[in-house]
Amino acid sequence: MADGPVSCTIDSPYNPGDLVHIRKSAPQNVPELYHHKHACEVVSVYRDCSQSETSYAYRLSPVIKDTELSALYHHSDLLPSPRGYENIDTLLGKKSDDGPPEWERDFGEFMRQDLELIDTCLSVVDFENDATKDWLRELRKGDIDRTNSVFAEMLLLYQLRSELGFERVQTNAKMGSEDERKDVDVRVTMNEWDVWLEVYKPDYVDKIPEGGGFISPEAPGTAVGNKLRKKFDSAREKLPEDAIIILAVYFVENLGQGLGLERWLQQDYFDIGEYCDAFLTFSHLSFPTKFSYRPTTPAGEDCQEFFEALFDESTDSH
Repeated sequence: MADGPVSCTIDSPYNPGDLVHIRKSAPQNVPELYHHKHACEVVSVYRDCSQSETSYAYRLSPVIKDTELSALYHHSDLLPSPRGYENIDTLLGKKSDDGPPEWERDFGEFMRQDLELIDTCLSVVDFENDATKDWLRELRKGDIDRTNSVFAEMLLLYQLRSELGFERVQTNAKMGSEDERKDVDVRVTMNEWDVWLEVYKPDYVDKIPEGGGFISPEAPGTAVGNKLRKKFDSAREKLPEDAIIILAVYFVENLGQGLGLERWLQQDYFDIGEYCDAFLTFSHLSFPTKFSYRPTTPAGEDCQEFFEALFDESTDSH
């Protein structure tokens, strides 16, 4: 079907070393079906002489395993990763003439379904006015924890705007005057509700202090407590009187981190209601995302019905 490996020309869309995803529409009757979900690196390029017009086929190697897939794939079977996803490409901005930087290449190694989900979440983003520069700055750090933090913000924003639309959901809302340096990730204004949500992702692996026990009340609970006091100290004085303050906590590992937070809350270290009216916890285990709402003040209890209606079956209350 194909000649031997060729050096890449302008007619050949991919070069050896490029990262791609195999499209869902590609033939899947091959032994390595599992690898269709993962990013692959182009190993070699072949000229296909079996068609009237010159085309190319590619030998691929999945990034998760040092092996080559047995099948050859045509250009129409492949999608460049991560630039092949329209909204992600818009977020990343202009391509570098010297090839993708390391952080972008690391991003391109994400599984296809993860980049598809991120691309979906970005479909509700206003790239001119939303916090995309902040997100890009975090992504450029090339740190998986920071990338997960950005993903958590995207996920919550998508859920809110899908239900409420653009006008009612604002990002990077200033606390107090315009020259106030502190802002909150998301502000929701609807009917009688004025809800301010800060998204926080505690580190998945926290150092357990000496004598902490199997599920330490210091991790991730202490991190959540520190975030509350740092972010919302004197917030009640700066925000509108009827503002509902919510800390939206994203768990990378839902069970262990959820139990850790629950145990920390039972310690009753300080009056959480002084800082926020509710917790909204969520994790990327399925899509649509499941949210758990936990009020900490009477105002938070009043708002509970609003959130249950907002996320419908996606919200579990405590």
